[in-house]
Amino acid sequence: MRTLSLSTLLLLATSWLGSQDNPLIDIDIDKTEWYENPLLWVGVAAFFIILIVVTRRKPT
Repeated sequence: MRTLSLSTLLLLATSWLGSQDNPLIDIDIDKTEWYENPLLWVGVAAFFIILIVVTRRKPT
């Protein structure tokens, strides 16, 4: 029984892996993504620095 379930699992796994032979790969060299913008990273860094400074102030 154990061998049958193991062989069934292996058969399903290999059939699933075999269907992945033709993946859709989108390569567009001229297109820039939103996370490649350096101004965005500067803004995010400034936000986190301000957040750290604000949260570290001692209450009076």
